[in-house]
Amino acid sequence: MAGQGATVTESQGVYAQANVGLHLVTANLDAGDFNAASGTNLANYVLPTSVNGLGRIDPAVLIARLNGVSKTYDGDAAAALTSGNYTLTGFAPGEGAVVTETAGAYGSPNAGLRTVSAVLEAGDFTATGSTLLSNYVLPATADGLGRIDKAPLAAAIVGGPAKAYDGTTTATLTSANYQLTGFVSGEGAEVTRTTGVYDDKNAGARTVTADLATADFAPGGATLLDNYVLPTSVSGAGRIDPKALTVVLTGISKTYDANTGATLTSGNYVLTGLASGESMAIGQTVGVYDSPNAGARSVSATLGTTDYAAGASTLLSNYVLPTAASGAGTINRAPLAAVIIGNPTKDYDGNTTASLTSGNYQLTGFIGGQGATVTETAGAYDSADPGARVVTALLGGDDYSADAGTLLSNYDLPTSASGPGEIVAPPGPPGCPTARADACNTVFNLARSVGNPRFYVPYPVAGGLYQGRTNGLGDLPSSFEISLPVIEGNEAVIFGGAPVANSTEDVLLLGDRQTRWSLRFVARSAPLEISEAQP
Repeated sequence: MAGQGATVTESQGVYAQANVGLHLVTANLDAGDFNAASGTNLANYVLPTSVNGLGRIDPAVLIARLNGVSKTYDGDAAAALTSGNYTLTGFAPGEGAVVTETAGAYGSPNAGLRTVSAVLEAGDFTATGSTLLSNYVLPATADGLGRIDKAPLAAAIVGGPAKAYDGTTTATLTSANYQLTGFVSGEGAEVTRTTGVYDDKNAGARTVTADLATADFAPGGATLLDNYVLPTSVSGAGRIDPKALTVVLTGISKTYDANTGATLTSGNYVLTGLASGESMAIGQTVGVYDSPNAGARSVSATLGTTDYAAGASTLLSNYVLPTAASGAGTINRAPLAAVIIGNPTKDYDGNTTASLTSGNYQLTGFIGGQGATVTETAGAYDSADPGARVVTALLGGDDYSADAGTLLSNYDLPTSASGPGEIVAPPGPPGCPTARADACNTVFNLARSVGNPRFYVPYPVAGGLYQGRTNGLGDLPSSFEISLPVIEGNEAVIFGGAPVANSTEDVLLLGDRQTRWSLRFVARSAPLEISEAQP
């Protein structure tokens, strides 16, 4: 009736089939499914027990999500996917599908948490069980949160970093000593750390290690080090070579001995190159001069391993030991001594000149088989007066004549020679005349009378010194006479006996057997002094 009505509250019906499409929909009704409108009494109506009509089942919308996607940094954004990386929601209970698309893309190629997406087509879905994919709106994309892990790098020390032994474990490195592997093609970095550590300070094959920090890496080109797991340490083979030492000889000298042998001590060796705090001594005592002759020379020595003695905490194996040493040395000239021999004698002539021959010189100090002759012929007595004298000759380099095989430059040549000599008073006339004859001025005469020998003295010169020798006077009596030539009125000075005036007895020449006497005039007319001289 007009103005009356009701609403159906039944909320469930049944499609003729479950799949997407236009289908008859039927619903069963009972009295309770109707709500009468105001002024309507449903008892006045025969209520329908069912209802149907055309309905539509639309495809269900599926949502696809990605999860669990990760890879190690490889320089591009490509993501490799599996079915397990997809989650599809929106399926009717008991239905489902598998996504087979394996290609996806990260939002960035760099390491870190990244958005991952995949483009999907109908062919990328495979229904499971009795699922009809036509009943669903398949997603055209899938996305989700993924991760690109940093790529691990491997580092090694290469190139066999070596050094000469220095007593420490410090290793000096360059970028070329580092090898980094694991970089994506076209990317790379250098290690800038310059110091490492050998596993032992001693020479030999060693392992070198270095600790690395992020600051020790310098990326090349467009490389981002954040995409990599940087190594924190590195190691590799290295080497400590024995250190070469140098040795020189110094402070070596000897006196010329005609051979090249050099006697050495450890103090003659100067070693350089030893590590701090280490020491070494050389015990080789035999060396060789480059010449046997005097002068500045070069000295050398041959060295073997056994000639070296290591000090505390020193290993000889850490060094290249020199097999030879050399340096400056000196062979000093050998000193010679020169004396005058042979008692060079001359007759009194009022001067000190001495005439010498090579036989009057004796040289000592020569090496066996060597020698020289002195050619200087001029010398000097220490006084012009008669008697035992000292003869001296001044010598220069030109006064020596070397024997065969002798170099005088190997010797310090004496600049003078001296020795005993004699000036002999020549015999005067018998009785020593009263006149001032030259002969009388220069001689002593001995007259022997019965038990009373006498000396005759020439004309006196004040202060003059006269010496003479007597022959066979070991039995000289306790008193004897001294007589002078006539002086100022035939006066004579008498000693030890009666005065004798102007004796004319025979004169006896003085012989070689020496009993010496000396007479000296104190003043012109004063008494003579007489004293016994030593034999």
